Amino acid sequence: MELPSGLGEQAIQDVLKEHPAIGAILERYDIGCVSCAVGVCLLGDVVSIHALGDEAEAAIEAEIKVYLSGAAQQVAPSGPLDVTAVMVEEHRLILRMVALVERNAAAVEQGSFTDWRFFLDAVDFVRHYADRFHHAKEEDVLFVALVHNGMPEKRSPIEAMLTEHDQGRAFVLALEAAALASLDGVTGQSEAIVRAGRGWAELLRGHIQKEDEILYPLAERVLPPEVRPVLVAAYEAAAGDGSLETHYRALVERWERMLES
Repeated sequence: MELPSGLGEQAIQDVLKEHPAIGAILERYDIGCVSCAVGVCLLGDVVSIHALGDEAEAAIEAEIKVYLSGAAQQVAPSGPLDVTAVMVEEHRLILRMVALVERNAAAVEQGSFTDWRFFLDAVDFVRHYADRFHHAKEEDVLFVALVHNGMPEKRSPIEAMLTEHDQGRAFVLALEAAALASLDGVTGQSEAIVRAGRGWAELLRGHIQKEDEILYPLAERVLPPEVRPVLVAAYEAAAGDGSLETHYRALVERWERMLES
């Protein structure tokens, strides 16, 4: 690992004394340096010693670099660094797709909409933006941090949100199957498309409301200041160069324009 200021050549115990947030990053990848009684490994060697592979090493290095570049100092004068604002913003784009699905499902029911490609685009959006991008931040970053900081994993808001994530994936599978069958010329798929589309849309509206109004405010109260830069760094690493979000925002806007014309 190539880290600034020679940090990679320092003993891990010394690094963690000055930068406890780095310990939190390592723990998310099951590297237990915080609890290690020896602590003489060099930070730069830690990942390779644990043999997690090139992809994991690159991800850890990226998160540490983002943290070291100043994330730890990004604390607003009014209080701790906000770790859910970006999630709320992503919800806004997801809700725009929800609205499109609701509108087109109603049109299918009325017999006035048969562009099945829309529903496959919706499936693509849900799988890659809502699920693998947005939900992954929740499941792999935010929810993990909440559990580490005292929130129960079972019989808790986290378990409820994870259950709804799985329910949403089931609706998406059904929507994809019906839309593909319709494109192949199979008749009688409208009812399945309407049922799956409306089911997903209704689920997501309620799901987002619960996260925005209950879970996210709870996270802002529960998470201590020292772990927040780690979460922000993980979000930024997941976002990469922003091309994924740009692509799916353009997809939503294209269908909004098509339906308005």
